Amino acid sequence: MKYFTGKRDSKKLLSTFFLASALAFTAWAGSGSVFEGQRDGPVSHHPGYGPELFMSRPHQSSNWSETWNHEMHFDDRTQITGWVNVNKNEGSMVMSVAMPGKEPIAGVTAAKRDEVIIAPDGFEIKVGPNSIRLVDDRHYKVSLGMDRIRGSITYEILCPGWGFGTGRIDWPDKKSYSGHNLPIPWARVHVELMVDGEPKTWDGYGSMNHDHTAYSPLKAPARWRGFTIYGEEFGLNITDYNPHQDMGPELVQRLVYMESDRVVFTSTSYDLSWEDWAKAEDVPFRYPEKYRLLAEGGGMSIKAELAMKNVVSKTDLFSNLPAPIRVLIARLMPNGWSYDFWCDYEIEVSGPEGVKHFTGKATGRWVGLEDEK
Repeated sequence: MKYFTGKRDSKKLLSTFFLASALAFTAWAGSGSVFEGQRDGPVSHHPGYGPELFMSRPHQSSNWSETWNHEMHFDDRTQITGWVNVNKNEGSMVMSVAMPGKEPIAGVTAAKRDEVIIAPDGFEIKVGPNSIRLVDDRHYKVSLGMDRIRGSITYEILCPGWGFGTGRIDWPDKKSYSGHNLPIPWARVHVELMVDGEPKTWDGYGSMNHDHTAYSPLKAPARWRGFTIYGEEFGLNITDYNPHQDMGPELVQRLVYMESDRVVFTSTSYDLSWEDWAKAEDVPFRYPEKYRLLAEGGGMSIKAELAMKNVVSKTDLFSNLPAPIRVLIARLMPNGWSYDFWCDYEIEVSGPEGVKHFTGKATGRWVGLEDEK
């Protein structure tokens, strides 16, 4: 077997992935197109469950890359994140477990591209001893056989996915694009793992989004934000980013709000603001500690306030890249950090059925690819 599992490459793959995630959201608002067919506001018709949004979308470009991103969090403030990435040359799977008061523990597997198995029917991807699989319309399974993390994660899908119209952002050169959809916007999650030889079990909520891109990696967005908010009665998934200065709109945004087996409201144009900047103690980076959201359309509105409470993990996006690439990227973007954090939220949802209020805890991510201001 040519794949490897181990600790020695985990930092490199982690930093490379976070950079790829930041690069995965780019657009041009000139002669290109952004999410054609997406209609903001209340959702009256939904395509239903099925494998379509999960499926791989290979592209002839040498820059093609595809990632299935997972996020889960639990009442004890444990957060689990991970992904499967496939490109022209290789595939990888990384899973990170961040428990309160401890350094995150990462498991890693990488393999040559011809050793990554993508099932021709249904949806299943295998990378070494690990796999992700859509069992049926309502169940999805992650199987892990890494050195530090072994076991299974089972998703009970609570709501059909959402594709944001075509799910594509096409560039004017007619060759490059970014794609994004949300196959699992909200799910109950059951976790049974061995983490560094210690058995762990969690029950909570999670999601999975799917990115596929083909473009030059030199056009990175300046910064982006994301929030995953789940409860027993609702789910709210938000991604918000600033493209590279040469690449179109000032903001590209995606929001999905869900209740009991259905997507209720979506938006690609909303107000997200932040304030109360904090300076990192040991790196030249700063980040906001308070956020405000207002999304409106079709007689509905969603208002939210989110207050950052503690940093779960921080990742230098550049430090473990190969030296030539690191030097080149540093000339273009001298600073690149990703911060994952817990926050408290207050949400008000107004619509034809009245006003609903929700409070609780959620996770967020702030990525900065620019100098400290």
